[in-house]
Amino acid sequence: EQLYDQPNAALMLEVHAEAARNPKVAEIVRMADVQERALGHHLLEFGRRPGEDDGQLAARAEVLSMLIDGMAIAAA
Repeated sequence: EQLYDQPNAALMLEVHAEAARNPKVAEIVRMADVQERALGHHLLEFGRRPGEDDGQLAARAEVLSMLIDGMAIAAA
């Protein structure tokens, strides 16, 4: 919930804007994204359907990540 309040969402956008200009910040953002995606993938493992392959699970994790990012952008 806190991610979606206006000050935090705006800060997230500022950090991403700085990442576009600063390679060191870009690397930090990239590593945070890798960790966030790994966590999402791990959480989705609990709800994995029988027979669901790794590609399907990866696609679900990608959609989840896009939804979370989109909600934060909309809050800013």
